[in-house]
Amino acid sequence: MAGDVTRRDFLGLLAAGLATSSLPALAGGYARAPVPASLAGFWDRPRELWLRVARTGEEARLTYALPDRLLADGYVQCCRLLRDVRRDAAVQMDVRLLDLLRAVQGWLSAWGYVQPIVILSGYRTERTNFEVGGARSSQHMLGRAADIVIPGLPPDYLGQLAQAFRAGGVGFYVGRFVHIDTGAERTWRG
Repeated sequence: MAGDVTRRDFLGLLAAGLATSSLPALAGGYARAPVPASLAGFWDRPRELWLRVARTGEEARLTYALPDRLLADGYVQCCRLLRDVRRDAAVQMDVRLLDLLRAVQGWLSAWGYVQPIVILSGYRTERTNFEVGGARSSQHMLGRAADIVIPGLPPDYLGQLAQAFRAGGVGFYVGRFVHIDTGAERTWRG
């Protein structure tokens, strides 16, 4: 029957719930748990991301940087995945945004929660930004923002985690997605 949760759906939700229950509690954007030993030397390792584009279904696991330099192929792939899909337009994305995405994904994976970051919106042309009702000075138009979700992870937890890194703005779009950017540090609810 349409609208009913199937046994498979239920098991998936249960697994997601169990996985998220092992994540440390966040209070005011800060974890109330010790930093896992697996994060020692985190930024001394290759910087990898697992990204999925919601609108197109494109997905890639890629390495965009080493500790001392960007890797052109991986960086270009990130920029392509974070493009304005409405206009098929890409720009050079802010590496600090990629690093913020990496930090979020790395923290979660250290706690055993391994899922792709789903990109709802990355770079936006001025026209696309206007069409979606974005702010006039949106960080999206500068390649410094992304609207994201992570399968099975409550958006509020994701937003608090992003806030903990103090890398820029975090917008909480309750129950839907989180906006992160590398602009001025601020928060809001939409």
